[in-house]
Amino acid sequence: MLLILEDLGKTGSVTKDYMLTREQYYLDIIFKNYSTIIMNNCPIAATTLGFKHKPEFINSRLGSNNPMSGKQFSSEFLYMQTRNKKGKINPNYGAKNLLQHWLR
Repeated sequence: MLLILEDLGKTGSVTKDYMLTREQYYLDIIFKNYSTIIMNNCPIAATTLGFKHKPEFINSRLGSNNPMSGKQFSSEFLYMQTRNKKGKINPNYGAKNLLQHWLR
């Protein structure tokens, strides 16, 4: 199900920080007023902080149950998995500061 709570205008007309502020506003309402209904697993916008997998999910991914268990990966594949993960080109670069902003 998809529910649009607010129209923020045309793409590019508002900043990412403003969008996250609005998302957090609605998440706060959901978690305060509808705590027994699972509509969103993550209570903080733009992060999975606070989200915990159920033990059943964790156990289903351990050892040989892990879909990636025992697979051999090429050096090209391994490079592709790490190439954008370092420094300023990392999509999450600076996210710690954003997270601290939301936790204030």
